[in-house]
Amino acid sequence: MFFLLLSTIFWVLTKFSRKDVSEIEANIAYVNVPSNKILAEDNLKSLTFELQANRFEALYYNVKTPIISVDVAAYLNGSKNKSIVDKASLTGLISNQVNKNLTVRNVSVNQLEIKLVNVDSKKVPVIASTSLTFKNGFDEVGEPIIKPDSILLRGPRKLLDSISEISTIEFKRDEIEKSLKVKIPLIGIPSRDIQMVDTEVIYSLKVEEFSQKIVTLPVKLINAPATETIKLIPNKVEIDFAVSLSLFNDISANDFEVICDYAKRNADENFMIPEIVKSPEGIKDAVLTTKKIDFLIFK
Repeated sequence: MFFLLLSTIFWVLTKFSRKDVSEIEANIAYVNVPSNKILAEDNLKSLTFELQANRFEALYYNVKTPIISVDVAAYLNGSKNKSIVDKASLTGLISNQVNKNLTVRNVSVNQLEIKLVNVDSKKVPVIASTSLTFKNGFDEVGEPIIKPDSILLRGPRKLLDSISEISTIEFKRDEIEKSLKVKIPLIGIPSRDIQMVDTEVIYSLKVEEFSQKIVTLPVKLINAPATETIKLIPNKVEIDFAVSLSLFNDISANDFEVICDYAKRNADENFMIPEIVKSPEGIKDAVLTTKKIDFLIFK
């Protein structure tokens, strides 16, 4: 058994050490593309060639597919949108990157033609996709800030014209009680011909604790006839609203204005609906505790 195993090993070594010609497939990696151009989608992605090597080496390259890097800028054909690598140059590239000591021949293409597309640029706004819930008594203050708020895209004009905005992936957070400042990735562009300069944005949101507050103020009557005296019942109303603790003492009744429009009165039942026409920034859910106001007319 020992001598049988030993003879088998020698047979395999002898068999696989012989020089032979094998067909090898290689992938192409295009590098150093000029900044004002991008690769067209229909460029060649792989090629085949014959490699004169022993069977161990051939087996290695069949198992691990070689990658041939092609410098696009080095073969750019003047001002035209293509780079051309002739067969001799392509054979040399393959030989240098696979194994200089092995013979490469019969490359599957007579020349490698690399098609390029001119690119334009366009800025589009970023839309944050969020699903946020706040801890009881807490809420957001103001609008969220997104930096950068717009993204530079590069690609063919026809494709750029079809894109009006870029969205982030959905960001979820529950029971929020502190201000947020997080990085959120952008949703990628399906087309490989479009390049995004940025791939993520910083999303900031101010969060504070809120409390309820009530203010009382007089109702202003508008569009009333000058020949009549109108008495409102009641002539003062309360506004109930939520405000952050940092602004709680700064908000007063003077920051609001409530009106009743005589032109919109219900003449049959003698009442008007009060409206809030002025309110300060930073408050939420402002409501009138009085839903309708009666009136008397004195002539």
